[in-house]
Amino acid sequence: MTEQTGASASGYRSVAAGGHIGSVSTGDHVVHLPPHALDPPECPPGLVHLPPLVRDFVGREGELALLNAAFSDPGDAVVQALHGLGGVGKSSLAAHWAATRRDRYEPVWWITAESEADVNAGLAALGAALRPPLAGVLQQETLRERALSWLGSHDGWLIVLDDVTDPKDIQPLLARVPGGRFLITTRLATGWHTAARAVRLDVLRPEEAEDLFIRVLTEQGPRDTDGAAEVCAELGHLPLAVDQAAAYCAESGTSSREYLELLARYPATLYAEGQRAIGRTWRVTLDRLTRDQPLTGDVLRVLAWYASDDIPRALLAGLAEPPALLRAVGGLVRHSMIRIPGEGLLSVHRLVQDVSRTADENDPHRRAEDIAAARRTAIDCLDRALPQDVEQSGVWPVWWALLPHIEALERRLPPGEPPGPLVRLLHEAGAFVLFQGVDRTAIRLLTRCRDLIAQFPAEAEEWPELVWAVSNSLGHAYLSLGDEERGLPCVEEAVAAAERYLDAADPRLLRSRLSLANALQRAGRTDRSLPLMKRVLADTEGLLGPDHNDTHWARASLGSAYYQAGRPARAIRLLRRALHDRERHLGRDHPSTAHLKCTLAQAYQAAGETDQAVPLMEEAVVALMEQVGPEHQGTVNGLHDLGDLYLWVGRADEAVPVLTAALEAANRVMGGDHPRTLAIRHGLAVALGVTGDRAGATRLLQDALDVAERVHGSEHRLTRDIREALRQLK
Repeated sequence: MTEQTGASASGYRSVAAGGHIGSVSTGDHVVHLPPHALDPPECPPGLVHLPPLVRDFVGREGELALLNAAFSDPGDAVVQALHGLGGVGKSSLAAHWAATRRDRYEPVWWITAESEADVNAGLAALGAALRPPLAGVLQQETLRERALSWLGSHDGWLIVLDDVTDPKDIQPLLARVPGGRFLITTRLATGWHTAARAVRLDVLRPEEAEDLFIRVLTEQGPRDTDGAAEVCAELGHLPLAVDQAAAYCAESGTSSREYLELLARYPATLYAEGQRAIGRTWRVTLDRLTRDQPLTGDVLRVLAWYASDDIPRALLAGLAEPPALLRAVGGLVRHSMIRIPGEGLLSVHRLVQDVSRTADENDPHRRAEDIAAARRTAIDCLDRALPQDVEQSGVWPVWWALLPHIEALERRLPPGEPPGPLVRLLHEAGAFVLFQGVDRTAIRLLTRCRDLIAQFPAEAEEWPELVWAVSNSLGHAYLSLGDEERGLPCVEEAVAAAERYLDAADPRLLRSRLSLANALQRAGRTDRSLPLMKRVLADTEGLLGPDHNDTHWARASLGSAYYQAGRPARAIRLLRRALHDRERHLGRDHPSTAHLKCTLAQAYQAAGETDQAVPLMEEAVVALMEQVGPEHQGTVNGLHDLGDLYLWVGRADEAVPVLTAALEAANRVMGGDHPRTLAIRHGLAVALGVTGDRAGATRLLQDALDVAERVHGSEHRLTRDIREALRQLK
């Protein structure tokens, strides 16, 4: 196992460590799982996950009958896409219909699908629900993969994908489970011809809209309903607008006729005919709310910049004193402008957010300067909430909860608008997911961050360290996927940028060079990595002293490089000293210590000292299992190394179960086409061949070769190794 890059509590240092083979966490935490926790999951009886149903659901008989007919054949795959104007009731209809099918499907599962990240989060939640003991233990990517595997091997389930904004966000899911049953809601009227049967959802019929208005208005007792039909017509019979208008009249004591007079005074100008009613409705509601509590408008405008669902209420903590903030939130909840989906969470309808982010010179709640200020406040609130140390496993749930809101802010950044601190948040988010081993998501976030820096050079001047930190992180993400052609230039670019900004004796420059040396080592370029590491170690020790943490990392990296270069004796001397330093500073069972033990064990193995290698590697894997869990990327790497070591010393019977566990976990954690997963598959095939299972070995190698050729090309060294192993086996 290769050594991690240097790390500290800063985002940049985290990236250097997270870009390397394993992930580490600081602090003491032990994961205890019952023996059955990792068994293949079975759906708990009656598993249903739907949003709160609309109590006053009216009409839609024709649409309900259409859905019943479309999903009537028990054996056929069905993908239906409900499309229509925002606020027309697509989600309400989907939830109502799905609730009526809970006795037919298992599970019935609702996923917010506004982005690919939302889809992944919803699948991860399903994975946790299928095996509750794993909730809060496994990473989101692992739970998502478990859910996909379950869906692909079962039938009789229903997935609702709500508010799809781009069909490409759900295409991977539909491709993985082509025989499934999906109900999609979306504002997109076109683009579904290859993926789903599209069904347009129009506004309510006039009598249905009036029925809805009267139900809400009279919920607490009799009211004067004269003028209800005219109100509904003025609102364009949009369910969301009708419901909000009735709620306002009921709460404020306003009659339908009075409400019509108010609507007439506030014409909307920036929305199309169907949306004009919503703008007017929300204007009237906000007039009342802000008259009693001016903070209400600020809260709604800030919430408008986040993802629509599961916004942590704690993000708003800095806006005002708690009593005032609670009053503002409560007012918005009462008037159906926002809702509370769970403890400490807020949700806002997407159309409410759209209107709130759209400037209107005639609307005092949507002045351009207030909307821009709300965006800056939303960024600042996120900045304050982000944990600073991604190595602390205790903060990982906070990161996963905030990540969709960082991505939403990035998507909603107005064209040509400088990103300000958002560019730094994007880098920290990319650093976190890279640290978690979710390399492709990291590449997407970091690429966007780099593009924004290039587009707005002033951001680079304000945060110069971002320039090389982003390139460094991006390079290691590519290298983790085996893409040296794009990875190495990024890390080299990072060093060049650091050299432009920093003094030659700045420790940050030395860390940047160490990161490049580690990148070269990962790419197998020991001819360049070894001399660079020697120089970095000498410079770091001269600048900071022999016992500084940076010196320890540089020494460990040099030892790993000597091992890679085929000089195990020299590697062992350096790695033993580095291990002593790390145990002294971090403890014997720290994950970073365990990673270094794996590297030292490999050096012992290369030197023929297997009596030293085997117990040290076993000790390291036990520590990783206890500290970061059985399916953490670092544990997967350790299991792979241990299985290869067992095979090396002639203990193939012990290697097979270890490598089997490593492969199963790697498929869930990293995906089937990750270079590490392919390498584990290769090692397991060799072990099976040694134990006499040539058929199993051949099958594994052929599968690995197919993936390697597709992902890495026929001439990649991993592809060549697998092809040669298959040839020898045959």
